[in-house]
Amino acid sequence: MEEDSWVEDAKLPNPIAKPSVLVINNRIICVGGIINSHDPSDRVEVFDGEKWTTQSLLPEGLMGIAAVNISENEGIIMGGMASGKTKRISMNSSRYDLHVTLYGQNVFAVGGRCGKQPVAAVESFDIELNQWTSWMNLPSPTALSSFGCSRGMMVIAGGLKVSQANHDGFCKKVSFLDITKKASISDWTGQRRWSLLQPRGSCQTCSIDGWFINLGGINNEGKPADQVETINLREPANRFQPLPNLPYPIACATTLLTKDAFYFLGGISSFGPTTSCLKVYFERDPNCILFDDLANKTPTGVDA
Repeated sequence: MEEDSWVEDAKLPNPIAKPSVLVINNRIICVGGIINSHDPSDRVEVFDGEKWTTQSLLPEGLMGIAAVNISENEGIIMGGMASGKTKRISMNSSRYDLHVTLYGQNVFAVGGRCGKQPVAAVESFDIELNQWTSWMNLPSPTALSSFGCSRGMMVIAGGLKVSQANHDGFCKKVSFLDITKKASISDWTGQRRWSLLQPRGSCQTCSIDGWFINLGGINNEGKPADQVETINLREPANRFQPLPNLPYPIACATTLLTKDAFYFLGGISSFGPTTSCLKVYFERDPNCILFDDLANKTPTGVDA
């Protein structure tokens, strides 16, 4: 990732932070999010590769929802601050602002918040069996943490511990969960040497070819950051290392990974919610299987 490799793409029609994103029939679809007034958005914005259009309005504003593609023309939206929009079985734990990822035929729902408190629950939904399975809870649940999954390794990084005793702001702690094992025997692990270089929250992330990349976010001064750092999940003894900074500080953007590019959609800049759409191209590692591994065969994009 070179320092000058980021380019500005077509701007979103409206300033938005934390929309939920799907790729349906080669179109990027942004659902809900937070608008300038700090209220939930009722808009559905669609990008056809050249321009954005407002396709429809939701019956009500939605924020804190999570979305994941399960095929090229189907996605799942879950959680959030409003009632669910699917006919599938509900999660065991009510929450919003959760992390989701697709691994094989399972959609993982990780962490999130219920009110002001972080949720520790980790669950997976089997698409074929239509049932939920509970995994080991997060060891230190945090709000506004980073999340990623690559090559069967799930990552939770940084964030804010919500308690009366916590006065340290965002942390640098990183924990890993091996989801190639069964839920009954898999456990979270973490070491000090795997910590982030800078404590932050509300970061954007990208998981690609065995790498977990943590981008931007909010620092302990309460301002958007432009730092980028990465760790190679294929090397157990590896540490986080710095990459070239973002073109400008940004947090709370929604990210999208496609076959040859990585997008930042909306977010919060130093001046508030933004309409920006950033894109960076990259060359994939030919020795790595597309996206996670052989178990992950379906999506053309992931919401991080």
